[in-house]
Amino acid sequence: MVNLVRIVRRHLKLAAVGIAEYPPDHLFGMEVPKGGSACSKCVFLSKDGKHCGNEYFQKWQRSVIIGPPPDTSLIPAPADEYCCDVFEAAE
Repeated sequence: MVNLVRIVRRHLKLAAVGIAEYPPDHLFGMEVPKGGSACSKCVFLSKDGKHCGNEYFQKWQRSVIIGPPPDTSLIPAPADEYCCDVFEAAE
């Protein structure tokens, strides 16, 4: 039997998120001003403060970097000056 409570909860959670709207110059990952959402405040930031553990960030890095295979987990700017769309605030 289908668990309707689980389906309704999942739907409400997705509905609460809403649709993201970005300016025309928005990139998946980009430098940001200090003080706002940034890798330094993200759950995916490594202990050394220089790498992202999110698999989608790493896939995106592979798609935009030209040349020899890089360390795709490396954040391309200081962690307090960079953010990407997979940001999740650390608790």
